[in-house]
Amino acid sequence: MTSKPLWQQFYEMTEKQAQEVQAEDLRRIRSGEMSPHEAEERARAWRRASEQQLREAETQFELCKLARATGCPDQMPVIPWLLERGLVVEHPDGGYVMTAKAGPRAAAPNK
Repeated sequence: MTSKPLWQQFYEMTEKQAQEVQAEDLRRIRSGEMSPHEAEERARAWRRASEQQLREAETQFELCKLARATGCPDQMPVIPWLLERGLVVEHPDGGYVMTAKAGPRAAAPNK
């Protein structure tokens, strides 16, 4: 059985879990319990998890802009609006991807 990469484990944590793990990492670094190699590896994993969160936030923002540009009323949920108009499709890995019908802003999956 293969385990998920460290960055993905970090990415899937709740904010509270992430804070606890980061506090423990910092404690281990300060006490000398964590080697520089491990600290660097964990920092890279945290960075990659953060980059994934940023990509997803940017995608959500683009979907909201697309909905607004196509006349979505303020009280209407964005995803159903876009789905009904064929502007997005559900991605097999989760989330939504703009279709070619969305125009030149159509993007690749963010995963």
